[in-house]
Amino acid sequence: MLAARVVRPASLAGRALGLLARRAVPPGEGMWLCPCNGVHTLGMRATLDVIYLNRDLRVLRVVIGLGPNRVCLPVLGAHSVVELGAGTLRPGELGPGIAVTLELAEGHGG
Repeated sequence: MLAARVVRPASLAGRALGLLARRAVPPGEGMWLCPCNGVHTLGMRATLDVIYLNRDLRVLRVVIGLGPNRVCLPVLGAHSVVELGAGTLRPGELGPGIAVTLELAEGHGG
């Protein structure tokens, strides 16, 4: 298990705010943005680990330690993105083609 608590925003406002208001995101916590193929940390104070997934929830790209005020361009074929607290992922732990399973934290569906 990579993360114990992943939520999926149920509203447009929840998606827009995302993790923006948080000073830090603890390792093992995060947000699943679907549909989504690119992310940014503009205005954020937290550093993130990011996983880009295709429709089959297979990893397309992993970004470890995406710092504040950065932009990750869209990834071709990505259908969703999981943003996790920095330190959740270790280099080489996930790579292209690996399938992931997402179980959302209770009370947060979409």
